[in-house]
Amino acid sequence: MMMRLAEDTVVKQPNKTKEAFEKLFSHPQRLFLLSVIMLVCWASTLLCLYPGTLINDTWGEMQDFLMYPESHTLYAHHPVFDTIVFVCVAWIGKTTGHWHIAFFVFTLLQASLTCIAFSYSIIYAKDKR
Repeated sequence: MMMRLAEDTVVKQPNKTKEAFEKLFSHPQRLFLLSVIMLVCWASTLLCLYPGTLINDTWGEMQDFLMYPESHTLYAHHPVFDTIVFVCVAWIGKTTGHWHIAFFVFTLLQASLTCIAFSYSIIYAKDKR
């Protein structure tokens, strides 16, 4: 008798996690909400890595461009658009006198766009299921 009562209780209780996900995925602003949730989850990592990270090759890109201001040589070894973006961020940082803030804003922009792309992929996969 007691076992039957426990089974009835388990069956009748709604799955709150599933309901929360269904509510989230049916919300009109679901792309924005998923992106914000993901960005909040990444916030501690973004803050710990302040102002951001650059690999050795990125420093080489900027050095090639900034060390030779008379020629502003761009080589095919580094992607041209990537070099221009990083040089612009470095120039904004140098102009404002706060290079670390310029790179952190750039890092936040990259993280935000990545969250939007991942969120869109999740929504697309959910809708196709």
